Amino acid sequence: MIPVQFDEYNRWTNYPTWDIFTQITSYPETAQRFEALAQGNEEMQRAVQATIDGWTAGGRGDQDAARGIVADWFMDAVRLVDWAYVHGELAGSNVKTEPHELTVATLQFVRAYPSHEDLLKGDTSIYSALMNWVESQLLTWVSSAQARKYQTPLTSFAKKILEVYLAVVDWEKLVAAFTEE
Repeated sequence: MIPVQFDEYNRWTNYPTWDIFTQITSYPETAQRFEALAQGNEEMQRAVQATIDGWTAGGRGDQDAARGIVADWFMDAVRLVDWAYVHGELAGSNVKTEPHELTVATLQFVRAYPSHEDLLKGDTSIYSALMNWVESQLLTWVSSAQARKYQTPLTSFAKKILEVYLAVVDWEKLVAAFTEE
């Protein structure tokens, strides 16, 4: 399994870094709090992680920014998945490519649900049916504090996406951006 490669995005190191800055600065009170925390990479990383964890657990602080980050990352992750690989593995084909970690996590998630068999039927929109189903599951998780409370395959999948995205954030660039504000 290979790591996901994130390209430069809007003159930022990558999409996850840009999205944190964009979401946080969209809410003045949240932006002020993060500007005060912009004293070092570790402090910024802990603050972002605590914000996302707090929202995931149903907390109220900075919930709009956290919800925006999570929803954006989930939709981006769905676009990065190699759906031909996922479909091939589910259909029992001998897929020869090496998948990246989000593709593997997606395959594991889909396999956890018996209803995925129904998504393999049909000819033309097989990939989009799988993609749309995964996307709708993730959006349910984002919109339902109740869904986020339980340890399910969906919660494990959501946490894996967050882990992958947090691991690639350019904390130094993020701190610098907040100190320049």
